[in-house]
Amino acid sequence: MYTEELNLQLYNKMSAEFEKFKEELLNSSPQDILDRAYEYIIKDDIVLSLEYSDLTASRADALLKSENSLDEVYDAWMESESSHMDEIREVLDSAAESLIRDAEHQR
Repeated sequence: MYTEELNLQLYNKMSAEFEKFKEELLNSSPQDILDRAYEYIIKDDIVLSLEYSDLTASRADALLKSENSLDEVYDAWMESESSHMDEIREVLDSAAESLIRDAEHQR
């Protein structure tokens, strides 16, 4: 039960941090909103992921102790983003190969 409570507290904390970020973004210029669109999407996904995963009590507690847990996780994501770009390149190649196969079958 203790682990579930910590995860719920973390979810609530990060949800509130996301809502604050969203409000700040909505009060920004259109250009700033566009410049930070990727950050918005990733932070939203981070919060969403908490609904479907349970961290250990020690990990949830560590994030709860952070001043801004959402920024911590987002910063960690940005440091490891190369894997994300690798996945996009793989999907790009796969989509192109699928189109090539479809075109060959239509001949």
